[in-house]
Amino acid sequence: MDTWPKNTVRCVLVIYVIVSFIQYISTIYSNKNMLQFIYKFKISKTIFL
Repeated sequence: MDTWPKNTVRCVLVIYVIVSFIQYISTIYSNKNMLQFIYKFKISKTIFL
């Protein structure tokens, strides 16, 4: 009975991490402004370097 809550909390944490990771990736891929920002950042890095 003592190990059951720990396993449940671990499962919930793993599910939460996976869901937040998927949301993070989908936000990056769906947000064109973010992609433009990364592109400009790469260009500015190559210019300065």
